[in-house]
Amino acid sequence: MGRNHIPWHSVRRLELNPGDEMEAFEPAQFIESLTAYMCEPTNPALPLEELAFAFPTLRQATEVSSEENEFCQADLHHIFRNLHPSALRSLSLCRIESFKWTQPVFLLPSVTFLSLDGYGDLTSTEEFDHFLGFLESFPTLQELRLSRFDILRVTAADPTPASFDAKTVARLSSRKLACLGPSLVISAFHLAMHQGYQGRVSRILDR
Repeated sequence: MGRNHIPWHSVRRLELNPGDEMEAFEPAQFIESLTAYMCEPTNPALPLEELAFAFPTLRQATEVSSEENEFCQADLHHIFRNLHPSALRSLSLCRIESFKWTQPVFLLPSVTFLSLDGYGDLTSTEEFDHFLGFLESFPTLQELRLSRFDILRVTAADPTPASFDAKTVARLSSRKLACLGPSLVISAFHLAMHQGYQGRVSRILDR
């Protein structure tokens, strides 16, 4: 990915998807390209409104191979720092194992829609606190979509594919989360791959 391969002056929606699982995404070149555009005072405002990462982005530096240019939190922080003054409104991150953020605090005040997909256990008190801390970086968030996290429970007595357990309802309805977004709408999706179907549960929190 060279510096001129992304038309930053015109792109409104960008999905980063290497396609091949074995193909390494080169974050340094992407960051260099974005930084060069944002630092040039003669460039028009970045028109990017939607950004989606179709590969893991929240991994710690110790969890990735620097020799293979694997993406980690430090790379994501550089991107977020560049996007702070932008008009980005939609952000999607996937394959998240933990929300523990070890980089400097960042803010993306223009993001109103956030889609998070992963395998983390949000029923853990520690991980849920990391999750709340991560959400603080999006002060104007209006819609949050959670996919595949361990927040939904499949039960034999429940005819629907998935349902909120009592602890999850309490946490998603917590005052901490309400303070982050008084009018926040939360949608949760659970993918039951072993049963061959997708169950959907949506809940609009009553503030």
